[in-house]
Formats: sequence, structure tokens, C-alpha cells
Amino acid sequence: MKNGKIYLAISGGKDSMTLSHLLISSGNKHTLLHCNFKLRGKESDADELFLIQYAQQNNLEIHTIQFDTAQIATEKKQTIQECARNLRYNWFNSFLQQDDNSFLLTAHHLDDSIETFFINLFRGTGYRGLAGIPPINGKIVRPLSDFTADEIYRYIDAHKIEYRVDSSNAKKDYLRNKIRHDLIPELLELHPDMRPKMAVLFDELNDLKKYMNSEKEKFNQKYLIEKSDQVHYSIQALKECNPFLLEHVLYTYGIHRKNASEFEKFLNSQTGSEFYSADFKFIIDREFLCILKNGNSDRNLSCNIERLPFNTTLNSSVISLTESNNTSVDKSNPAVQKFDLSKLNYPYAQNLANR
Repeated sequence: MKNGKIYLAISGGKDSMTLSHLLISSGNKHTLLHCNFKLRGKESDADELFLIQYAQQNNLEIHTIQFDTAQIATEKKQTIQECARNLRYNWFNSFLQQDDNSFLLTAHHLDDSIETFFINLFRGTGYRGLAGIPPINGKIVRPLSDFTADEIYRYIDAHKIEYRVDSSNAKKDYLRNKIRHDLIPELLELHPDMRPKMAVLFDELNDLKKYMNSEKEKFNQKYLIEKSDQVHYSIQALKECNPFLLEHVLYTYGIHRKNASEFEKFLNSQTGSEFYSADFKFIIDREFLCILKNGNSDRNLSCNIERLPFNTTLNSSVISLTESNNTSVDKSNPAVQKFDLSKLNYPYAQNLANR
């Protein structure tokens, strides 16, 4: 990395201040990148000022940016955490794109990976999300991945490094904080050696990801055909593919475990049949599966209903319409809706995707 420009994502907290101190101690010049998300009032501004002064004292280049995160999150209908992550990484990438040899360092450590493991486990994420935070992801490098929070705290104390405390980290409003303050201590009490065991698990899962990526690449080289704005796969090859590998091959296109069974049924459909994921459209074209970017990504998808019963798949969801004499509505199940059949005229163009 000495031949390329090193950027460090820095918050002013213990982790990123430790990484900056290590870089300075090892003679690695680096540029600080700090996001002020304006979520903690004067405290957020004080963090920014602290880092500007730190950069001046250590002759480091620094770039800062302020975001009205709460407002942007509302406009984009995102959670605060999701919005903040998108904002900062989009901004970080604007620097990385300026130099092919540049790298971004972040101060994620082993405890962060363990917390992420449980967050994704509770969300029902597949094995990819259980592999922790990758030590290297393209131009993003995480040198502290193998170190625990306790080891970082000892380094801070030994070198008397100044840092800022984010008061929101003590609150339990977010799942990550609940896991950090409640679940992890309980697990460590039961299994004091949990951290090194989790580190081994992360290594194994990351090896599995590398292997599956290699198998996916082999499959694509053999069966993927690229045509302008779309790609084609041999349907027969997809049908004969191991289900685990098939899901890995099509994961990029929004085919996940939750909709894989319906997608496999779709592969046996007649020519012209369509299937939708959130961002892609799939079309059966004789012996080929055609995949193209979904031009109706706003989900305003329509279909013609000729008769009942009616079944289709839109945005990876199975939609079934049947006649019923039961007029009561089960409000506890929003997936079931009822319409007045006497007011529908066939063929009826129903905007199903917005229901």
C-alpha cells in the first residue's frame, strides 16, 4: 500500500484513532476522511473539530463532509443506519475513483464482525452475511480485523491516545448496541473462548465464499452469454445445476433462498413466461433464460387477468386470485386482500404490484 494513497475513514473513536496511531508509528502517511452526520448536535460538530485539530498536529491531510442524515433518510425512506452507510461509502468512493492505486482503511475489528454475524443471523441472512466483515473488499482494507475490542482498548491506554466517545453507542435503541452490551457479554461468560472460535468460523465461511465464487465463475464461463443490455443462460444447464450453486449464480439478479423454489418452477414454464425480482426481469426464450434490468423497478407492474382462478409471480412474490363467498377480512394478515368481484370487468388490468 506504500505505493498508493492511503485514506482512513475516521470517526474520532477508539478504533479509528488506534489505526491512525499505528499508521503514523509505522511511517505510513495517510489522508483522513470524516463524515459529520449531524445526528448528535454539538457532539457531532465537536468530533469534527477534534479531528481537524488532530490532523493539523500530525501534519495529516483531512477531508470532512456534513450530511443532514435524518432528512435524507426520510426522503429516501431508509433507516438512519442504512442512509448513513450509503452516504459515507458513496463519498469514500469519490476519492478512491481518483487514483487506481488508492486504498481506504477502516477500523473494523473482530468484535464488529461478531456483532454483524448475530445481526445477520437474526435477519435470516445466508452464509454470506455470516462470514463477518471481510478483511479486504476491493479497495477497502480492514487491518484490525483479527484484533478484539479489548486489545484495542489496551493499546489506547498504553499509548495514552486521545479519542472521542460517541454517546449513542451506549444507547440500546439499535440492535447492534443490544448485541454489544447484552448478548455478547452473556456469551463470553458462557464461553470465554468464543472470539477465537468465531474467528475460525469466519475464515471457513470466507473460504467457502471464495470457493463458490470460483465455481460461479466456471459456470458463467461455460453457460453465460452476454448480449448488449441482457444476459442469457442455458435453461437446461440451470436445471441441472446444484441448487446451492444455482442460488449463488443467480444471487446477483435477486434470486435468493426465499424465492428459489418459485424460480425453479418458473424455469419449467413455456416460452414467453416472465418472472421478476426487485431489479431484474426474467423471460423464458425457448431453451434460454433471458435476464434484463427491470425497467419497472418502481414496481408499477401490471398484468391482464382473463379469468379466475389466476396465478402469477411479480417481484418474486406469488400472487393468487380466487373467488370466495366469505366477505370477512382478516386484518392480521396483510398478505390477503379482498375485492368486490361484481366491479371487475374482464380482461381486467390490475396493478398487482402495488397491492
